[in-house]
Parts: sequence; structure tokens; C-alpha cells
Amino acid sequence: MFTFLLTKVSDMGKPRIIQILNDLGRKVEQTVPDINYGGCGVFAGQVAAMLQYVDRVENVCVRVGCTYGVDNKNRVDQVLEESNAVKGEIGNILSENGIYNGHLVVQFDYEGVTYYYDTTGVVPAKGDFVPRSFDRRLSLYQGALTAETTLDYADETAHWNSCFDRKMIPKLTRIIETHIGEAASY
Repeated sequence: MFTFLLTKVSDMGKPRIIQILNDLGRKVEQTVPDINYGGCGVFAGQVAAMLQYVDRVENVCVRVGCTYGVDNKNRVDQVLEESNAVKGEIGNILSENGIYNGHLVVQFDYEGVTYYYDTTGVVPAKGDFVPRSFDRRLSLYQGALTAETTLDYADETAHWNSCFDRKMIPKLTRIIETHIGEAASY
């Protein structure tokens, strides 16, 4: 019921999971400072992990984006697979292969439509992503990360903006679990 009270009028009529995710994004932006300045990997990994348990949500992954354009045609997933990347090395391997993380976003399919999602809201996936938190479009690298790989990558603190207070992660986790938990079928 509390989530319903947060739902904006513009979200009415949208599928319930879209409403839940938009509510979640608003809540996180209001309560977790600098979420999109060093916390996007933690957020994307946790959301992707939970979305896998929501009915009719399919093909959940995390996309790596860059605000200054993507010239590199390397696929993120192939680079990591070919290098046998393990936890603690993901960020370095991506950088060594010309893949630079500007922002991470969740991608998922729901009832035949592909969407992108970060705290700024859910939008249909049509090429690049333009989050409200950036002043320009976000070009997405080819390929994607799994939720598990994203969470491992997010643990590599050297590769993230230090503005985000990592002590906020438990609070962020509780907010995500509360919102998506109501839609998940474990």
C-alpha cells in the first residue's frame, strides 16, 4: 500500500512492475545520496538479481554505458569471458580493453518489450539511454553483465566514483528488497 502512495499519476496505467521500479528509483534518489555517482553498479546489480524472480520479466542483464561515446566494438561479456575474469579484476580488464564505465543500467524484457532502468526511471530500450542524472546521452557498449558479475564489479571500490558513501549499501539493499520483493515470486 505504501508503494501505491508513491506512484505518480504519470505511472498509472503502466504495468505494475514498471510502477514499482519507478517508485523505487524515486525513493532511492530521495534517500541515498550520490547513488548515480559511484553507486549505480551496486544498485544495478541488486535490482537485476531481484528482477530475475519477477513473473514475466525475462532476459535481465546490466549494460555498461559511457557518456562520451562508444567507439569500441568489444562486447563486454566476451572480453570478460575470454580473459577468464574473476572478482577483483573485472574493472581492470574492461579498462585494458577500452571499455570505460560511465554508468550501469539494468536491461530487461517485460511482455515482449525491452526496457532500460536506473533510478531515473524505466524507459523502452531504443538505442542509447538518456538518464535524467546526466546532461547527455549514454552510449551503451555491446554485450552485458550478469547480476552476479555486476555485484562482483561493484565490490571493486577503485573503479567507482568516491562520492557515493558505501556505508549506504545496507540501506539501499533494504529499499530494493522492500520494493521489488512485493513483485517477486521466490
